[in-house]
Amino acid sequence: MSPRKDAGPSPAAAPATAPALTPSPFMPMCQMRRDECADLLKLISGVSRPLEDVVADFLARVPPERRLRFGSAIKFLLEDKVMFQPAERLIAFAILHQGYSSQLTNPFVPFLINVACDEISERPERVFLQLLLTSANEDNNKEILKHSAEDYLKEPSYASQVLLPRDRLESQYSCNDVQLQTYTSCAAAKVRSAIPDPDVSQSCGDSSEYHRPN
Repeated sequence: MSPRKDAGPSPAAAPATAPALTPSPFMPMCQMRRDECADLLKLISGVSRPLEDVVADFLARVPPERRLRFGSAIKFLLEDKVMFQPAERLIAFAILHQGYSSQLTNPFVPFLINVACDEISERPERVFLQLLLTSANEDNNKEILKHSAEDYLKEPSYASQVLLPRDRLESQYSCNDVQLQTYTSCAAAKVRSAIPDPDVSQSCGDSSEYHRPN
């Protein structure tokens, strides 16, 4: 007779678990290709370049049908105030402001106004946004964008700049008609926007990038 065993059968070994994926800051908004993420971060890091050059690169690299996707990712990152350095935030704001041919149909204007009027935001940032938002013509825009983000932050002039109230800024835009609705999840790895991209013709709605929900 074999000796009695006190211990029961050995428990089955736990199945090996796959290592957790490192979450990407872009994922809550959309799925972007690796090269697109690299392009975006390279643009944002160009703090010593004239802002107009960075914006020109953005417009050249990103086709109109993908600017809403890029802009949504930038907006998401800007909502975390520590994600970018102060100079990098200015570049991101300039891209959002200049990324559309018509400011009246720019879906990110309400967000830019919110930051420009946010008392918690840094004063240089608020002044920069208000200068962009109140530029009455293209020449004024060009003058602001001729400086680099680093150079702008070194200028003491923003300390004496008078900040406008929200209603003055909103009066220049149709903010009630242009609202950007963001989604924190991404169904089928697509960005679904509540508004059409104003720089994309309606015929693009049939492309694989933009599927009309059933």
